[in-house]
Amino acid sequence: MAAAETPDPQSLKSWQEAFQYPVPTVRRVEQELRRDIASNKEKLRALVGMRYRDLLGTAETIVEMSGEIEQVDSHLTDIGRRCNPRLMEKKAAHLTQVKRDASGIDVESRAFAAQMALQHRCISAISRLLRKSAAPLLVVKIIVIARSLDITLSQNKTKPPFLETLRNQLISLRRTIVKRIDRRLTSVKSTADDIIETLAAFCLATSSSSEDAIRHFHRVRLNAIAAQLDLCDPSGANILKALRQYIRTLQITKTLFSRRLSDSLGRLKARPILTDPDVRKLDDLDLEIFERWVASDVKNFTPWIKLTDFQKSDAEKSIKQWSKEAFESFMKGTQKCLKDFHNFAEVILLRKQAFDIWLSARSSTPTHSSFSILEGLRNLFNGQLTAIIRAQARNLDSIGKKASSLVTDWDNKNHDPAQSLWDPALTSLDYSGGASTFKQAVMDVLLGRDSDISSIEESYHAWRSSVETTRNLVEELKRTRWEDTFDEAEDEDTAVDPAALLNEDDPAVLREEQNSAVSQAFVDLQSSFRDIARSFGASSQSEKAAFMLRLIRDIRRDAPDDYLDDNFIFAQEIVPGLQETLATAVASQVNPLTIKPQLSGPGQKVPGRTLWKGEPELPVQPTPAIFKYLRRLNAAMDHYGPDLWNPSSVAVLKTTLVKHTAESLQSTYKSLSATNESAPTSSPPSDNSNSEDSETKEQSSKSSESNDPSPSPQLLRDWKIQLIFDSIYLQKVLAIKEVSEGYKDELSAVAEKIQADVDPKKEFSKGLTKAAQEYWKRTELLFGLLATS
Repeated sequence: MAAAETPDPQSLKSWQEAFQYPVPTVRRVEQELRRDIASNKEKLRALVGMRYRDLLGTAETIVEMSGEIEQVDSHLTDIGRRCNPRLMEKKAAHLTQVKRDASGIDVESRAFAAQMALQHRCISAISRLLRKSAAPLLVVKIIVIARSLDITLSQNKTKPPFLETLRNQLISLRRTIVKRIDRRLTSVKSTADDIIETLAAFCLATSSSSEDAIRHFHRVRLNAIAAQLDLCDPSGANILKALRQYIRTLQITKTLFSRRLSDSLGRLKARPILTDPDVRKLDDLDLEIFERWVASDVKNFTPWIKLTDFQKSDAEKSIKQWSKEAFESFMKGTQKCLKDFHNFAEVILLRKQAFDIWLSARSSTPTHSSFSILEGLRNLFNGQLTAIIRAQARNLDSIGKKASSLVTDWDNKNHDPAQSLWDPALTSLDYSGGASTFKQAVMDVLLGRDSDISSIEESYHAWRSSVETTRNLVEELKRTRWEDTFDEAEDEDTAVDPAALLNEDDPAVLREEQNSAVSQAFVDLQSSFRDIARSFGASSQSEKAAFMLRLIRDIRRDAPDDYLDDNFIFAQEIVPGLQETLATAVASQVNPLTIKPQLSGPGQKVPGRTLWKGEPELPVQPTPAIFKYLRRLNAAMDHYGPDLWNPSSVAVLKTTLVKHTAESLQSTYKSLSATNESAPTSSPPSDNSNSEDSETKEQSSKSSESNDPSPSPQLLRDWKIQLIFDSIYLQKVLAIKEVSEGYKDELSAVAEKIQADVDPKKEFSKGLTKAAQEYWKRTELLFGLLATS
């Protein structure tokens, strides 16, 4: 009952009415109200959320509208700023006049005005398209329309000045497009399709035939190749570009003769220019407005281009003719450019790049002769490489010039004195780092290298290094790989393998040329040294000769034997004269050998007589004068430097000394012989006499010596025997292993002459020879320089 009496919470007017019911009923009302509140709360939340999203979308729309309004306002402001009020007034006035006089306007005048307006639009469109670098064919089509309009308008009786202005503009634009056509034909980046389209534009612009177009293309490319080679780029890039242009031209020419150009030109002849789709797409012309006023000649103008149907033989002939002419031009230009290349490695690299370009394209490139092009490129680069090799070899002449300059100014310069190995400055050098500085200094002292020699040697070693570098580069040509660029098929005009030509023949030619050039360079240097030796003058001849001998020795030591003939010996004819000059100077600087026997006075005897041995007694050592003479001679030789006295130099010196010493011994012998003739005769002691007879004769000799100042015969005989020993000893000292033709041993003649006087039976000649030889073995180290030969 109570539940049925529960009131509807929506019908209660105020809260007091709810409390008129029992408590359970009020609680149920309370629960109903709470459920309604919760339900309304959820509905409100959902409604607010939905409206909030709509509000955000509306805000974004407002922001976008604000930006668009600002952009529209900016455009309108710009339009208003650019608008020409005077032009608008004129147009409005013209429109009013047209409307006012529409009924009385002449059709011809209207057509004239429309065609002039269309011509102006054409010229404006041409200028715009040129600025945008549009396709040349489209530009030329508009030029043809403008030219047709100009011809039609020129037939009118009244010609406004503006028409002449338009004509001049058209002529200028036509020249511009023709230059642009040539530039596009010249470009290496232009594809075959680009060239075909450009040639079609050329034919349309100049009313040329297809044959004229191909001829013009060849002429433009030939001029481009020549212009490219006139640049003479130090890197050689222009040569490679010219070669690519030559190859690409031949490949494109092959395409042009394959009817693709004729087909492209045929499409131009298929319909009137004014109906061309590309032309009608240009909004600037307003053809929809002006077309009905255009004369029928202009409207129906269809270009006529003469098409030449090339036969295969004619095409091949044309290609070969241009290929030969263009390659000859390429050869001349490249040869001129290569003359500025003096670095062997750079030319080798350029050669590799050029042959890579040609060999990779030769199978697909029609030419007058593939083999001729290969040979032409080889001759180009081999010629320049050969010129570099020859110039490099001729640089050896600088050694001769430096040496000549030093010899000419010898007396005006200070020269470093010879340094001893025991010089404190040498022994105190730093020994760190492997003692390289010390070892080099020791070598310089031993070889007599002063600053003059060292400077020339540095130049020579630099030259030698450059020659070796070039030889290594030539050898590397053999290892160049070309396999990836060769086509398996052989050339039609030759069966020669290009790899064999490039990797075998070319290195062989260059190697042979280098051998010849280096050999000739040494011959020229030898001639230069000969001239230097002849121009020594009267002063410091020995020092100059020593300088030249050292220089020749060092050059021989580091001579490139691989490049020279086996029989070639550098300065072979010059060295003997220099050695003779040096030997003469040494002989003149040494006090001559003088042996003065002490014959007068009591008790005189040969020095060292007490050391004589044997039966009969014979000398075992030379006289002191001989020993002193050899010491002086060795010191004089050491003064010029021990490095100079090789076997040949010592042999020349000994040849000179033999004559001087023989004359001295001969003079001494003559002196003894003259004394002997004036002395009292007495028979020489017999070898078989007994001791008593010897003592008796010795006593008589002593008594005669005390009474007579003349030397005893025994003393004279001892001196002569000593002279024989001295002669034999000097023979051993001054002996020469290899005797030249015409050599005369004067010491042997002196010894034989004295021996014939003293020992005609040659009873003790063997003993003297053996004693002299043994003594030389014991003493030769004291005169080491003389023992060299």
